[in-house]
Amino acid sequence: MKEATQAKNQPAAEATAHPGFSLCLDLPPLPDLQCTESSSHDRNCAMAVRIHLLSSKLMALLSCDTQILERLVDRVVEASHGDIERSADLVCVDGLWQRIGSVPAEEFSLLIQRKALLIKSQIAEVRAIGISADTGDLFRMAATARLTRSASEFIPYDLLLNSSLEEFRARCLELEVGVREIANFAARSLRISYRQAREAGHGLWGSPVLYSSLVKAAGYEYSLCPAKTKRAFRSELISMQTAVVHLATGADVPVNDMLWCWDNFRSTSRLLDETLGRFATANRGLVEKAVWNYSSSGDPDSIRSAAQLGLVRAMRRFAPEKGWKFSTYATTWIQQCILRDLGMKDVIRLPEGSHKALGTLSHLLKDKPNASDAWLAEKSGLSRYEVQNLMYFVNQRSAVSMDSLMVGDASDAGGVHEHISDPNNNFIDDLIEEDTAAFVLDTIRQVLSDKELAILTARFGLGNASPRTLKELADEYSLSPERIRQIEVQAVKKLRDSDLAEALMELQ
Repeated sequence: MKEATQAKNQPAAEATAHPGFSLCLDLPPLPDLQCTESSSHDRNCAMAVRIHLLSSKLMALLSCDTQILERLVDRVVEASHGDIERSADLVCVDGLWQRIGSVPAEEFSLLIQRKALLIKSQIAEVRAIGISADTGDLFRMAATARLTRSASEFIPYDLLLNSSLEEFRARCLELEVGVREIANFAARSLRISYRQAREAGHGLWGSPVLYSSLVKAAGYEYSLCPAKTKRAFRSELISMQTAVVHLATGADVPVNDMLWCWDNFRSTSRLLDETLGRFATANRGLVEKAVWNYSSSGDPDSIRSAAQLGLVRAMRRFAPEKGWKFSTYATTWIQQCILRDLGMKDVIRLPEGSHKALGTLSHLLKDKPNASDAWLAEKSGLSRYEVQNLMYFVNQRSAVSMDSLMVGDASDAGGVHEHISDPNNNFIDDLIEEDTAAFVLDTIRQVLSDKELAILTARFGLGNASPRTLKELADEYSLSPERIRQIEVQAVKKLRDSDLAEALMELQ
């Protein structure tokens, strides 16, 4: 078990002499991307700590909906019995955060289950107390505070957490629509910006204090409005607040607390997305380097997509307290995601690591296309046997020109096409014959009816058709053989008497 590194190596994390690590509660500022290489490690650590703290805050805000929180805890516990790495990332015990990999899997699973039992017992306590008419009920406030603190000390696996966060967003979708309507209405009526209205009403959308907060944001100009206008604005505002309060009813916390949680949830999610975006931008060179290394192994856009997925996984799971460099940690995740993506697309499954070797061979052959296997083995660090087996998959050796010479520089040596051509195949004659047959059929079609054309074609085998007897055609058309013969004679007579007879005779 590794201890936390010294504070001078990670300014955002506090060092501790005990297993686990502690985090400063103050959110580090979003670092500037214009920094030197020496400070890039501090920048990456600061953004990793921001991600951990913002995820912790989202868990605390999610506790206002105990149903979603309970389902999330159940999924985490279920995952801990199978793949422990896909259950939870961080658990705080006695003020110290424990991370998956820092403690044995059995011990970490036990910590998860203990935290889950604590959260579920506190959920039951909050539900038992209920929502009192007195919003300042001390018992409810204390129980809610304990649940919020326990939820903030538990960060599930990011895929499970994101699923619950999306569920909470869907739960508050109609609520957000109502809040936006109030903010837009206030912005139009008070002649302020939407952002000013949103900031003035933050957490107060169901409170009587909202009116005074909006009026304060409007300034003295609102005081000059007629009393009738003020009454109309306030009446409409109360009506819209009533609709929002109705939408917020149903949670295990008072309406105003629910609205406050939703406003903070939005702002925290926005900060998290901004941090992830800045983190990815600062390290996009790792993605482009991976795309260049594996450019010969597939579509560059597909490889870039897989590399970006690996970068996101690394950002979510980076552990600054262990003293690692983010570039080293992220490169491992990026390569793993690329190799997994390429392995799933291979029709012939290549051994793990072969794609990197293919990329090396491809780059060597770009500079020296006719390099020998021995030279390639020396430059790439592969064995000659490995080079020979991989050359089949390298693009530079996969195609041969039809005009390339087969024997040295001999002037009388023909191209490859002379060795693979079929002397019995006369392409020009076949083309003329097919064109003549098409002309004959088009010409006959101008003179004969459809039935006459079909019978004449079948009788004489025109257009590569097989000749058929009168009896066969009689059975097909439900006519007598004599009638089929009469139609045949009639069709031939039409062709002889037509203006196209001379042209047809010349083609015989």
